[in-house]
Amino acid sequence: MLFTVRSFVSLCALTSLLGGCSVFDTPSTPPQDNTARLQGMLTWTNQQHTFVPCNEGRTFWLEDHSQQLEQAFWNLAPGSGMQVFADLSGELKGKPKQGSGMRSDGLFEVQQVHRVNAEGLQCVDLNFAASLWRAHGNEPGWSVRIGRQGMQLERADFPPMALPYIVEAVPNGQHSYSSEANGQRIELNLQPGECRDSMTGAFSNWQARLSIGDKVFRGCAYPGALQTAESQPSKPLSAD
Repeated sequence: MLFTVRSFVSLCALTSLLGGCSVFDTPSTPPQDNTARLQGMLTWTNQQHTFVPCNEGRTFWLEDHSQQLEQAFWNLAPGSGMQVFADLSGELKGKPKQGSGMRSDGLFEVQQVHRVNAEGLQCVDLNFAASLWRAHGNEPGWSVRIGRQGMQLERADFPPMALPYIVEAVPNGQHSYSSEANGQRIELNLQPGECRDSMTGAFSNWQARLSIGDKVFRGCAYPGALQTAESQPSKPLSAD
């Protein structure tokens, strides 16, 4: 019997060089990544918080771990049971086993709130998938869309401009995109921080600062699908 055990151990030592001894392997399954970014309609009451993603029939029971979503909802919704648009990141889980959430299609634990609004671009945003960032401000109105191939600048009383840009390194988690047009430097600086639209009250989690020459415009911003996927380019050449 001793000979048999020693032979078996020797055999494992030999086969380990070729791929291991399977007798002692522990089957393992790679951990699933259930994190997701979803856009859809949010309903909030004292008893339940539900979320229906855009273009879907599923309804998720929602738990807010962001410490931002509830306040953003009540700042926009005139009363309990109303709906607002929300752009959220979090973790998808199985539906709760007790309580009202049992009737849902699953649980969505919200970790980050990108934006919440009651009007404007919601489920129908044709440029979202091709955007790194969207920024906008008021008085005067302006907007900037950053794509892989460049930036699109729109301002009240000015024609739209498609410009190449250069990404500049900035500290503290900020992002900076700069260009030049008509002899003026144009720079969009984005930094994390709660922001509310001065006209609509819409919430977003980024603050924007647009500089055109010596003029400075402030507003709000949110990341597009490309930024979420962390696939930004280093130096685009032309506008999308």
